[in-house]
Amino acid sequence: SGGYILGVSNPVGTGSTLNYIGKHAYAYTGLIISPTGATAQHSALKFNTPSNSYLVAYGNWGYAVATSSDLTVIIEVNGEVIFREIIPDGDSIDSPVIWPLIFPPDSLIEIKYIFDNGSDAIWFALTGEIH
Repeated sequence: SGGYILGVSNPVGTGSTLNYIGKHAYAYTGLIISPTGATAQHSALKFNTPSNSYLVAYGNWGYAVATSSDLTVIIEVNGEVIFREIIPDGDSIDSPVIWPLIFPPDSLIEIKYIFDNGSDAIWFALTGEIH
């Protein structure tokens, strides 16, 4: 098994990076309000996995739609898109969407989102273990 991080980076906070408690890892963005009329990709989470360990995690997200925007969620590993989902025209989600994920060692992970118009709110979270 890999050499996981023994320290704690931000044990109770929100932000865009991965936090560690022993071999456990998590990230939570808090509620992100997208700028009105913004159609560009926005980074929600961005972090590197440890160089000698991989991350096995569950990712989830939820959102509140203030307008009839399409929402696109994108996951990239080292700049390559590995996941893209489009939720059309303000469809609501009653419960968080959850995906199982495995990220390789020494990789740049970025989770991005796009709302096609309007001002909307979204959150992302990852919980898992370093192996």
